[in-house]
Amino acid sequence: MPKLTVVMDRKPVRVFDVNSSVVNIGRAKDMQLMIDDASVSRRQAQIRFGAQRFLHHWGRGLLDEMEVQAREVADRYPWLPGWRTGLAMIYTELERPVEARAYFEELAAADFADMPRDGNWLGSIAMASLACAYLRDFRRAALLYDLLEPYEQRCIVVHAGGFSLGSAATFLGILAGTLGRFEEAVRLFETAMAANAALGARPMTVMTLIHHAALLTSRNGPGDASTVIHLLRRALDMARDMDMQRAVTVIEDLQRRAELLRRVAGSAAG
Repeated sequence: MPKLTVVMDRKPVRVFDVNSSVVNIGRAKDMQLMIDDASVSRRQAQIRFGAQRFLHHWGRGLLDEMEVQAREVADRYPWLPGWRTGLAMIYTELERPVEARAYFEELAAADFADMPRDGNWLGSIAMASLACAYLRDFRRAALLYDLLEPYEQRCIVVHAGGFSLGSAATFLGILAGTLGRFEEAVRLFETAMAANAALGARPMTVMTLIHHAALLTSRNGPGDASTVIHLLRRALDMARDMDMQRAVTVIEDLQRRAELLRRVAGSAAG
């Protein structure tokens, strides 16, 4: 298989090694590209390298640095909807709902029916699900859930193995939670955590734990606050170890909310 090498902190990581690309998100400050196979075109290398940078910056909470490049790539390669879903997700992470809605509506104009059914389709649908949940678009959440449901037991790999988004069940759980299907969402998050742990996909495990905890915080049923605190402890240890800065901030905010809910529940019981 042709090899592209991403150099992260002067240590080479093969981008076609799916588990390595998933695990090695954190700590890298500089990324460079080396092409050591003549069969790989410069354009192919740049697209896959851009995808790796996107994943790395997402994990470290640096997607604001990717906005300009993502727009340029989306405009240059309009037949790759993954970059438009990436833009929608960037604006979701940056709390910019107007821009997120604009790109999401472009993607969803035909209810996702015009998305090319190629090797990147599943990843595009998964990332569109994140924007959909953020925008609380319930009708599109149901559509996306139906599209993703057949892949519940699959792991999502995009850009010819450039990187993995881990278990599809994570994104199904997010959509189920958006639709108010709490028990189903919990089951899906548990499925995703087991799959991501088996993959060694630690950043995706962190993401799954965060969304699972956020769901239970929203439901706030008996015992949910204690479960949330346990989930977030696991997530925080991994996020700190991988220098996932934005994830740490989100986790700490959820921890404060869960502690408050637990105290309130304790006072009511007393």
